[in-house]
Amino acid sequence: MVRGRSDTNPEVHVSLNRLHIIVVTVWFTALFAVIGSGIAAGAPATPSQIAALVLLGCIPTLVFLAVFGSTPPRTLAEVPRDTSRAARRTS
Repeated sequence: MVRGRSDTNPEVHVSLNRLHIIVVTVWFTALFAVIGSGIAAGAPATPSQIAALVLLGCIPTLVFLAVFGSTPPRTLAEVPRDTSRAARRTS
């Protein structure tokens, strides 16, 4: 789903938030599966190595959330339209 800057449909934002949750969940599941399979295969795992893997695995998630975590700012064309919609709702 592509989100345009002028898109203010709340359903689109909700579905994108769900997409964010799914992407982050899949990433952490894959990360812990890799760590778990490495330990099961007999790779030496010290607490510092596991902590480093988890920390390095969290960096892409933090970048993803920083880039795609918020809704885009309203454009100048949206301000009058949103104001008129709000005025119609109150009257």
